[in-house]
Parts: sequence; C-alpha cells; structure tokens
Amino acid sequence: MKLLKCKMLLTSRRQKEPTLQQRKQVRLLRRKRLRRNLRLRLKQLQQIFVSQQQIKHGTVSHAMLSTTGV
Repeated sequence: MKLLKCKMLLTSRRQKEPTLQQRKQVRLLRRKRLRRNLRLRLKQLQQIFVSQQQIKHGTVSHAMLSTTGV
C-alpha cells in the first residue's frame, strides 16, 4: 500500500512539472522580455539625458519639459 502511494505521488509530481520543451519556451520568453525591457530603459535614459542637456543649455521649450517629466 505504501509503495503504491509513493508511486502515485511520483507520477502526479511528474505531471505537474513542466516538460523540457515548456521550460525552454519559458526561459526564451523571459530572456526576450529582459532584452525588451533593457531596450526600453535605454531609450528612456537617453531621452532624460538629452532633455537634461537641453535644460543646461537653455534650449528646451516648455512643451517638451512637460512631456519628458524631468
């Protein structure tokens, strides 16, 4: 009886665990998401940097200031 229970537990656990293919897919998605986030962050940083430079040189319009939120 105990052996049977152990076997059942093992099989149920195996069913819950994602297959190798699914795991690979998830990993790929995660990597893609990270890459995209980095690109977005870079773009935002660039924008902020540019607007800060413009503020220093006094060449920024008030409309631009409100959009960048610096």
